[in-house]
Amino acid sequence: MISTVVFDFDGTLVDSNAIKRQGFYDVVAGHAGGATRMARILARANGDRRTIFSTYLAEAGNRASEDLETLVQAYSDRVDGLVAAAREMPGASALLQQLREHGRWLYLNSATPIESLRDILQRRGWLSLFEDIFGFPTSKREALIRIRESSGAAVASFAVVGDGADDRDSAASIGCAFFPVGEARGGSPTERVFTLIELPQILLASGA
Repeated sequence: MISTVVFDFDGTLVDSNAIKRQGFYDVVAGHAGGATRMARILARANGDRRTIFSTYLAEAGNRASEDLETLVQAYSDRVDGLVAAAREMPGASALLQQLREHGRWLYLNSATPIESLRDILQRRGWLSLFEDIFGFPTSKREALIRIRESSGAAVASFAVVGDGADDRDSAASIGCAFFPVGEARGGSPTERVFTLIELPQILLASGA
């Protein structure tokens, strides 16, 4: 029986991938060549905001007047409110509520900075749905291992739901089930991609 479900956030529960991507361009819009430089970075890397801007500054050299903290804060100020108000992925609230009603343990595992993540969840009214939440600087792999160790539950009772390669890799790190959703980045062309609407039946199939 699946007793513990670990969710990614952006692109999994909330339709926010495009918002976050546009946010990188918005922050560097006033920089000479900023949009072109950012496009190159985003084409080859999908890291957290701090990693993206660190790479951007390294490539910009002395052409960038702001420091890393300034860029990260500008991004957070611009994007976090939009994500908090973004539409949920179809079936997200119903899925979370159904799993909770059937006694499943829910966790959130995101690359978003933990302070921003808590604020976003609080604004959406979702904070109480999760046993615990994890965000940057904790990696997804590290967070999942910590959840597994603290719960003491069997690996067979775990499932990860996400749309990114880092979600897939975290599940592989402990050998648990992985359910790709949304854009399902990093998977094979023949991989089955699930919708949140169909997941309650699948995740609850083995027990009430």
